Amino acid sequence: MISIALFMIFLTTLFGAYSSLIGSQKDSNAVRVMYSGARDLFAQLSEDVRLSTIDYFNLVADKHVLQLLSKDGLKQTVYRVVDKDGGKRMEKSVSFRTDLKCPFPPGIEIIENIASNKLEIADFNFLVTPVVDPYSHDSSENKEPQLQPMVTFLAEFKSAGKFSFPLQASVSSRVYTKVDERDRINLGGDQAVDSCGI
Repeated sequence: MISIALFMIFLTTLFGAYSSLIGSQKDSNAVRVMYSGARDLFAQLSEDVRLSTIDYFNLVADKHVLQLLSKDGLKQTVYRVVDKDGGKRMEKSVSFRTDLKCPFPPGIEIIENIASNKLEIADFNFLVTPVVDPYSHDSSENKEPQLQPMVTFLAEFKSAGKFSFPLQASVSSRVYTKVDERDRINLGGDQAVDSCGI
């Protein structure tokens, strides 16, 4: 009888240790998947920032929106963090134009959620520095040191509501030329429709 009781205690202890080990392994896998998804998202954002310049002409004071311009100024990429289905997701839209004097039409290509489905975004902010175009005519006359445009990603991710972690990265634009927005014409009304086909 005593031996059976001791055997049951041993089995209970063994089962508890096994369950704890399995639970820890599942938690470790969840964290690994979360980190992998976050790295992929940051890699995509970083690549776009490096190959683009900040769209200072259309810069908005919204930390959940990042607007980028291609080197020739004819392609605009917009990242936007939106609330959806009780959580947050990141949308990407791409717009094209054929003339620098024309505004961008609404995004043609919209990817609803560019993050992994296993990666939940708790919060995501874009911090653009400097806030004034360092390539503009006014900035070139400024005696202050010029700063290369840079975007800082401030993010917090979670996985299945159980784990969360903050992540931050800063990426500089590698584009050293600037589309001169001073050459734009302020089009409006019928003139915009005729000239830009809007």
